[in-house]
Amino acid sequence: MRGCLLSDNNIIYICFFAFLLVWSNAVAQDQIMRAGPDGSQPHPVLSQIQNDYKNGQLSLDHKVLYQLYAGLKPQALPKEYQTDQKKPIKCGVPAILEYRQNKEELSAATISEIETLLQSSVQAQETYISPSGKFEIHYDTSGEDAVPPGDTEPENGIPDYVEWVAAAADSSWNHEVQNLGHADPVTGNNAPYQIYLIDLNYYGETREQGSGTYIILENDFVGFPENTDPEGDQKGAVKVTVAHELKHAIQYANSEWYGWPGNPDSPHGTDWSEMDATFMEEVVYDNVNDYYNYIGQGGSSVFITNDHSIPVAYDGVTWFIYFWEKYGDPFWPGVWTRIEERYQEQQGASNPDYLTMREAVTATLQEDYNESFETALTESHLWHFASGNYARNGYGFEENVSYPNPNFNLTLIARDSMQSSRSVNALSANYIAAFKELDLEGFLRITAEYENENTYFGVIGFFQNGSVKTLVRPGNSTGESDFTTTWDWSELEEAGIIVVNSGSSGLTDYRLTVTSHVPEEVQLAQNYPNPFNPGTTIKFALPHQSQVELKVYNVTGRKVATLRNELLPAGFYEVPFNGSNLASGVYFYQLITDQKVVVKKMTLIK
Repeated sequence: MRGCLLSDNNIIYICFFAFLLVWSNAVAQDQIMRAGPDGSQPHPVLSQIQNDYKNGQLSLDHKVLYQLYAGLKPQALPKEYQTDQKKPIKCGVPAILEYRQNKEELSAATISEIETLLQSSVQAQETYISPSGKFEIHYDTSGEDAVPPGDTEPENGIPDYVEWVAAAADSSWNHEVQNLGHADPVTGNNAPYQIYLIDLNYYGETREQGSGTYIILENDFVGFPENTDPEGDQKGAVKVTVAHELKHAIQYANSEWYGWPGNPDSPHGTDWSEMDATFMEEVVYDNVNDYYNYIGQGGSSVFITNDHSIPVAYDGVTWFIYFWEKYGDPFWPGVWTRIEERYQEQQGASNPDYLTMREAVTATLQEDYNESFETALTESHLWHFASGNYARNGYGFEENVSYPNPNFNLTLIARDSMQSSRSVNALSANYIAAFKELDLEGFLRITAEYENENTYFGVIGFFQNGSVKTLVRPGNSTGESDFTTTWDWSELEEAGIIVVNSGSSGLTDYRLTVTSHVPEEVQLAQNYPNPFNPGTTIKFALPHQSQVELKVYNVTGRKVATLRNELLPAGFYEVPFNGSNLASGVYFYQLITDQKVVVKKMTLIK
């Protein structure tokens, strides 16, 4: 249920080609995949077209046209590219992008044929206004575009299918616009908003018209992938398709789909816009779960191939869901408000400086939640790690039990050291499973060597009592880190390590060692970071159970905080300290145990 953003002069489409089902016994159903390191393989017909072009057997005109035929009009393909194999098309983005990028080199005849293919007319005999009055549904009751005839209320003469669409449109608008506060596409000349039901063989489209948009939906959703809607797959498909397409219309109302396809980081790039619209399916219709079809199968799903850059289109919808579940409903509207405000500010500029999606997410995290993009990116991978068979109540995604198992790039046994370094792509991660040995004593310790400060580490512990603990740590300029946790191996089932490259480009290399450690004496480490503003972390270790007091004093000797005052077992501890209510200056932190007293100095700079 996915779309492809396309612009050309006065026509801009977000074409929903995901699982474009073409029912023809003699024609190939190609899987047109997004280019990239996602492990996905195209359908043999597409491979043949591409290979024949490389070998000089096809012109550029024929290559571009045939790739579009493969998805939109397979019966028009030459016989040598036809097959009895049936396979759903996942996305038509690459074929359409290639047409747009090569349009100046194509013949007038090819362009005319392609434009005719893309710009099919929309006509319908009947109309129905939704209960809210905001949407006008256009439909037919006979012919190839006819909606299903079922009508449980024959007195009103409106087929049930049409009423489903109208109800989904009203519900989606209420949630997306009225409740969440997104830009309203149903205004001015665009009201009532037009929705057409025709025989598409795919889910739907959002097209630009004048200063607004209109939506086209599949007329029956017969034979489409299953979902979990208790009212049935067909009605579930209607619901989430309307929610998805309306979000594309909102994207246009927000900032007119600027920046596509030139900048892949644009919020209106194909992948970002699809992740956003697919995410809205889950927000509006939580019990339909159509996106389950993609997060466990798509080659670019975070669960299948985590070592690739974001964004990853609809397969990566759980990346959007993480921010929603972690930070709440206001998060994504806050992101889109920043995108819209910058767009309005830059109108008329000769070289407009629009916000990328990463910039908008980063600003929202920093300004609204006092959080860094790098930390959130790392934690999002910890959530993905704790899914499927690794799901535990109380941590991670609300539906993590229904999600796929995480994909491990490497498995280590405690006391293991990586024999050679590994690389992580930009905005990507490696997942490492760390298993314990039966006779292992002490506390989980991880030492790391890495290439640059863009490297972030997430550590997750799965305990025998069913609990989960996590740590997120940034790299540093030395390229070496020691993560000695407070987690006793005897209480752990296993642990996981996430290595994240938070940089926007380039690779980062790393090596890890997983072991255990038992403190031999009371230790109080230098706080990190130091100097700090406003937060820092104080670490200490206990070789034996002890009554512990951890206090902070200013330079005059006045106590400003008591961070710990309790009986603690042997182990390693990390205590956060926030100095936001204190003045800049030098402070002392004191650890008092049964064995000794230790004092260290730290500096707060505001």
